[in-house]
Amino acid sequence: MEGASVVDLRNLSLKGEVLEIGRDDNYIVYNFLKEQEEEISVDIVENEQEFKEESKEKYDNVVLFFFLSSLTSKKERIGLIKEIKDYIKPSGGLYIIDIEKKSLKPYKNKIKILFSEENYKELVIVETNPLLISDLNSVEELIKEDFHITKSKSLEGVYILEGERK
Repeated sequence: MEGASVVDLRNLSLKGEVLEIGRDDNYIVYNFLKEQEEEISVDIVENEQEFKEESKEKYDNVVLFFFLSSLTSKKERIGLIKEIKDYIKPSGGLYIIDIEKKSLKPYKNKIKILFSEENYKELVIVETNPLLISDLNSVEELIKEDFHITKSKSLEGVYILEGERK
């Protein structure tokens, strides 16, 4: 295992309608938001068809947890970002948390996601595709046409990126 990473969501503020797109049933937003006292709606999408059935400009925020790296081609990633833009309200937020993986190297990492002082979830993510590249710089390039990047951070084996729809 490459090591352990900690993703601290305690200061993340999501308001309004939220769409979570994840992989391997590792949905995080619902667990995180039940720690907050505000009423909030979270929709979870498990496949592209469900995503296309949603209303345009419905969401205040879209969150991608370890999903973008599951798309192997740049064309697929660009297509997803373009589609996401259509579903986010103007000035809505995009949050991407994903793995940092170099070409030809396998990835295995234990990730601890903090919701509060007492509540957290641990995941083990394994990615063995030798051709897959997933890193913060390439994702910044990917989204900059459609989103203003408001925050980006690289951790041990994981990156966090926040953007606002242009």
